[in-house]
Amino acid sequence: MDVESHRPISYASIFYNGKGLYANGNGEFRIPNNIEDDTVIRIEAMGFEAYESLVSNLKPEVYLSPKIDELNEVVIEKTRETTVVKEEKTTKNFGSFPLRVEQEFVSVLFPNEKIKNSFFNKITIFFNKSRGFNHKRKELQEKRSAMRLNIYKYDAKSEAVFGKLFSSDVFFVNRYHKDEISVDINSYIPFYEEGIAIGVEFLGEVNEQMEFVEDDEFARGPALTERQSDDYEAESFLRYFLAENPAYKSFSEIFNEHGYDMRNLQLRLELVK
Repeated sequence: MDVESHRPISYASIFYNGKGLYANGNGEFRIPNNIEDDTVIRIEAMGFEAYESLVSNLKPEVYLSPKIDELNEVVIEKTRETTVVKEEKTTKNFGSFPLRVEQEFVSVLFPNEKIKNSFFNKITIFFNKSRGFNHKRKELQEKRSAMRLNIYKYDAKSEAVFGKLFSSDVFFVNRYHKDEISVDINSYIPFYEEGIAIGVEFLGEVNEQMEFVEDDEFARGPALTERQSDDYEAESFLRYFLAENPAYKSFSEIFNEHGYDMRNLQLRLELVK
């Protein structure tokens, strides 16, 4: 819960023993019974200071303190030039990549001279309608996939390759619907020349009561394209998020293993200068 407002913090990340899980929409989570009392639990949520405690010291209610970040001054003039980078078409035979909980599909974008250091105003991602699974259609239609969009500053030379700048509210998609999700960026994030990374994180399947359900199925991933934009170059990673040291694997390696061309997130970007 928020220490100031006492309101629940939805979908916080909980880490322990190199593993992890998510709190639900009410901020509730349950750790396995077989965890030792001296295990360290770490709780993280965007906009709050990380919280650590031994299992033995955990109380029924955990309070997180808001995190205050010092940002560089940004001067916004009255007249702003808006640029829309349109999405590239997807590939019919391989239009998405299925995700499991703990996985995030991340595309790193390297802007050209025209749009570098513009500010992100809105990001739109797409989800294609799933094919197959007809034998489980009724069961799967009752569930929705909880997703979150993240923005990172990319630094290939740093151990912390992805430095988080923004997390959206959690949104929900159904694998049998074609969805278009637009996220307004409520902070001034520049399109850094060194690279900006956009990730789609899968938190888990939820039922009609918005409770997480155990499900070994893959979730439908975001729509992908093999075409490179005229406004930026891109490369993608599969990131394993819920781990003590988040690991990532280049998607070019994954696709080469299976004989496919490279794929990146299908994105529509609204930028301002």
